Amino acid sequence: MQHLEQLSLTGKKLKISIITSSSLKANTEYNLVPLGYKQGLRGAKDGFCYFGAKKYQYISGNKAIVNDIILPLEPDTVEQHRGQHFCIYYDVTKDSYMLKDMFLGFGTFFKVRNYLQVKNDLLIFIGEHYLLFNLLSQTEIKVKIFGKNQGDFRFRAEEVKENLAKIGRGEYCDIILQDYLASKVHCCLRFLEKWELVDGDGEKLSTNGVWVYVNEPLEIEDGMYFKANHTIFQTTLYK
Repeated sequence: MQHLEQLSLTGKKLKISIITSSSLKANTEYNLVPLGYKQGLRGAKDGFCYFGAKKYQYISGNKAIVNDIILPLEPDTVEQHRGQHFCIYYDVTKDSYMLKDMFLGFGTFFKVRNYLQVKNDLLIFIGEHYLLFNLLSQTEIKVKIFGKNQGDFRFRAEEVKENLAKIGRGEYCDIILQDYLASKVHCCLRFLEKWELVDGDGEKLSTNGVWVYVNEPLEIEDGMYFKANHTIFQTTLYK
């Protein structure tokens, strides 16, 4: 805690800006330091800042404030998603702010900038579809589609060395998504010693982006976009 206190005075700070939201005002900003969010509803300086639905929650029969920042939800869904949705904390060992999903609500997703190395159980969100990637071997991958279009697809490394495996709503794609929110070529799979997921067709990015589920703590980078429910946030790191 002493280290966090010192870093809060001399270290890097984090600004979280709301880009678009169905429940919060756009351009709202939250400024965090390694000790947390000074204006947080919990009033705690423990290095954590919690975002979620509902201010209070009963813990062991006692009423407690569990979120620093409230993310309003629709009345018909707020009760089942009551609690902490995600948190941001400072990892002293990494000297970085970290984003962690709390496995409640609609999930926390970050936007791929250009490309991303595919790990096992990688889950992405495109328009109205979810795609789950599983590495069957070093050179073979399976893609499972959830949504209006469902199915399993497999690709081998030798099949994508010359031509990328295309995913989108275009009829020429290897995986076709009947989704008006998807670009004609929304993303591609390629193999360069390891499997990589590329936003767009390799030259032009997709319109709405590729969103990856935060299934483990993620190091926050400057200018990163992430979303929870219908709110999109952007990060800014500064001294």
